[in-house]
Parts: sequence; structure tokens; C-alpha cells
Amino acid sequence: MQQVSELWPGGVRGGPPEAAHGPDPAAARAALQACGKPSGFSTVLAVADLPANVALAEALREQLAHVGITATVKALDAATFYASDIGDPKNVVARGYGIVLTTWTADFPTPDSFLAPLLDGRGIRSVGNTDYAGVTDKAVEALIDSARAAGTGDAALAHWREVAAAARRTSSYVPLAETRVQLLSGERLRNGVAMQPYRGYDLATAGVR
Repeated sequence: MQQVSELWPGGVRGGPPEAAHGPDPAAARAALQACGKPSGFSTVLAVADLPANVALAEALREQLAHVGITATVKALDAATFYASDIGDPKNVVARGYGIVLTTWTADFPTPDSFLAPLLDGRGIRSVGNTDYAGVTDKAVEALIDSARAAGTGDAALAHWREVAAAARRTSSYVPLAETRVQLLSGERLRNGVAMQPYRGYDLATAGVR
């Protein structure tokens, strides 16, 4: 099952309020006008060559066309997609990938683990880069440092909400869909601990009767 996603880790309380969802062609055209491209532009939409991902990319291409943005879908080898195709910022520029359709799962269900790898420009590297949009915003980095310094608890969540809000203001990331996994088990399962970041049971502790 899929549903609309936010730029905040799923299952973690305390996220920032979000605006209503839905297409807004008028706002898109206003943004194009503001950036000096009132008639739209052409770009390349890079995506891992997996059926579900390519289908989503094609749907996005059709929607972008409604406001004058011509996106050519470029399906890339899934085995190298994250490591070197889009994981190398220089390659993204050289190949002209204007839009990159990715999936993102944090190592741990915390705002730090979810947000910082996407936004902290100090962590950009040439192999396996996770700051896919190439965000190098000193103000965002300062907010991340403040959030980390706040430790844990509600005080820290307030700081991470500021990080998420700053991320939205950069317009670098557009959350499109969130994957939900429904776990089923038989009555013989014992110690069935669901590991949220990995979308499954912890096989190291699970057993059967």
C-alpha cells in the first residue's frame, strides 16, 4: 500500500504540520515565471530501472508536461543507480539529470538518521552520496548542529522540525509516495520483533514453535 509521504520519518511523532496535498498547476506556473522559464523547460528524469519506479517516473513525466516541463525518463541500472549513477554528484551534472527519483529509508527511525544524510552538505561524497539534491546550505547545517546538540526528547524534536521546515523551503526534495509493508505471521511465530527500518521481522531473534 502507498500513501502520500512527508519529509519526516514515518512512525516518529512530533513532525511539523504539513500543507494540504493536491496538484496546483497555478502555483507551478508561477514558480516557472519566477525562475525565468515561463514556457517551461526540458530535463532528464533519472530513475532506477525497476518496474514500480519506472511507472512512477512515467506518471510524473505526464504531470510535469501539463505545466510545460518536458522530462525524458532515463532508466538506469538498479545495481549501480545509488552507488555511482546518482551517488556521484559530478556524474549527475555531467549526465544532465535535472530530476532524480529515489527511494529513501533511514538506518534508524529518528529525525537525525532520516534528515541529516539528505541535507547535510558536509557529508557529500563521490561514491554513494545520499545528499541527492546537493544541498549545501549553511543555515540548514547550523540547524542540524543545533538539533544534535539538543540531545533527545521534545526539545530535540522541536529543533528537528525546524530542519524539516528548512528542507521544504529549499524545494530540493519533493516527497511523492511512502511504501507501507503489511507483515503477516502464523501462530507458531515466536519473538516476532518487527524492525521498522528494514520493513520486516528480525530474523536473528525470530523462531517457530
